[in-house]
Amino acid sequence: MESTRDAVIGVCRLNRDFLVIRRAASLRAGGKLCFPGGHVEAGECNESALRREIFEELGVDVVVGNKLAETWSLASVNLRLNWYSIDGIETDKLRPSRDEVSEVYWLSYNELLMHGDLLSSNRDFLISYRDLLDF
Repeated sequence: MESTRDAVIGVCRLNRDFLVIRRAASLRAGGKLCFPGGHVEAGECNESALRREIFEELGVDVVVGNKLAETWSLASVNLRLNWYSIDGIETDKLRPSRDEVSEVYWLSYNELLMHGDLLSSNRDFLISYRDLLDF
C-alpha cells in the first residue's frame, strides 16, 4: 500500500481577486492554471513547505494563515491537498521562476471558475469551499 503524500496550496486574495499561476510547460499539468504550492518534503511541516514552495515559484516570502481545507487529489492516489490562506504578497515584488511558472494572474472568483485551463482540483475547491474564501 502506497503511503500518503501531502501537498500544500496557498490561496491569496488581493481585494476580490485570487493569485494564480500558469504552470511551466515542462511540468506535470504544464500550461494549467492553479494556486501556487507543491509537495511537502520529508521532515517539513506544511507551513514551512508552503513558504518554501511559494518562494521557489514566485520569489517572495509569505505569511501562512489559516488552514482552509483538506481534500484528496482525484488525479494522484494517496495525495492529500492542504489548502491555506496566505498573506504578505506584494505584487511588484513577484519574481516568477521560469522553470515552474510561465505566467501570474490575479483573477476573480468567476473568472477562475470559467477559465478552461484551471486545474480541476482548484475548481472543486473553489466551489466546495466558497464560504471560506472571504478571509
